[in-house]
Amino acid sequence: MVSLDELYAKSHFITYHVVITEATKGMINKDAIAKMKKGVRLINCARGGIMVEADIKETLLNGQVAGFACDVYSKEPATESIFFGMENVIATPHIAASTKDAQITVARQAAEQIADYLLTGRKDPRHQRRQSLTRSGLIHGQGKALSVKFINK
Repeated sequence: MVSLDELYAKSHFITYHVVITEATKGMINKDAIAKMKKGVRLINCARGGIMVEADIKETLLNGQVAGFACDVYSKEPATESIFFGMENVIATPHIAASTKDAQITVARQAAEQIADYLLTGRKDPRHQRRQSLTRSGLIHGQGKALSVKFINK
């Protein structure tokens, strides 16, 4: 494993896939970019809040960053962005949960969480909850105390 500074210094492409926390908020900024190879290409597939958009735009204009791609923005849905129209930027809408399958997955997870809480009174980590509900048959609507049925239309 290498340090973040070493990764920045050696990488031609850097993709971000992190949750937003106090530690990651604004992590893509001009100080971090200054440690990167000239001409680096950045891809943010995490959260808009991990980047300082003005810093990225500035470094795109001065050539430190050769290209930038993102589907997340500081304000979503993004109807406007400082990146829109830039030649060296690929900006797409953030649609991860917008597909039918994603909506079904989110609905199923919410139902599982509610069922687990109603049955046990506690919030288990996702893998434990899924295992306990599957073993009891509740996920498939076979439980006696509580029936959970998923309908895909």
